[in-house]
Amino acid sequence: MVRTGDAQLIRELNKSIILDIIRKQGPISRADISKKVAISPTTVASCVNVLMKDSLVMENGTGVSSGGRKPILVQLNPVERFIIGVAINASKITIAALNLYATVQRKESHSLTHKTYDDLSDFIIKLLRDFIEPYQQKEKCLGVSITFQGIVDADKGVIVYNPKLNMTNVSLKEKIEQALQITTYIDNDTNGSLLAEKGYGHYQQSKNLVYVTIGDGVGASILVNDAIYRGHHGGAGEFGHTTINFNGPVCKCGNIGCLENYVSWPAIQSRMESDIIKGKKVNDI
Repeated sequence: MVRTGDAQLIRELNKSIILDIIRKQGPISRADISKKVAISPTTVASCVNVLMKDSLVMENGTGVSSGGRKPILVQLNPVERFIIGVAINASKITIAALNLYATVQRKESHSLTHKTYDDLSDFIIKLLRDFIEPYQQKEKCLGVSITFQGIVDADKGVIVYNPKLNMTNVSLKEKIEQALQITTYIDNDTNGSLLAEKGYGHYQQSKNLVYVTIGDGVGASILVNDAIYRGHHGGAGEFGHTTINFNGPVCKCGNIGCLENYVSWPAIQSRMESDIIKGKKVNDI
């Protein structure tokens, strides 16, 4: 006997799989979806009907007939729903509204210094509230996705540790959902970049990847067997805070001689400026 909870989980998994196939391969017929994912035609039709009712999928044209009626094709409905993406680093907050094809519809950036806010969580909520205000039908927003530097517990939506923004164990997901009543997802910025590459880039078929970023900081995201390896509290990819010089400078994280202090853009800029002041030529730096 199948328990109700198990049946509901299976339905949600089927719906997710079918939606992903439509996103990647649509317009596509229901029959072709059934063949590709090995799910019964009846189940596919039922899931597609639910997705259409939720305005996530729409019918669009007909396919080639193999005998009998031409199949009706389905694809993502890019205009009825949208998501909000937020990227936060040590210097700015970028907020964008995207359709279901991840095409940016609207975007704005805000400088981030300690003079701009008293409490960063409240400041983020204010920016989101102002950004969402022009939308008359806010229920069309499927959710808010926020990426942060540092260690992030994605399951709980907690900023575990971000020394640059002075954040420790901040339950940001809970605060935003309580304030705005919108489902919110929070993850490390490099994990977000890897997921974007996996979903829309050149490595959609890859099941194992290492994605490295160098910018304000240094980080990595690790994909193992098609799932992100997060480690304890989401810190698996934080190799930028590995000590490479025991006599090096103290990092903002409290560690000594971190890799980030030698290869990040601020570190490189600082060395260039120092060398220029000392009279070195640009070609020698």
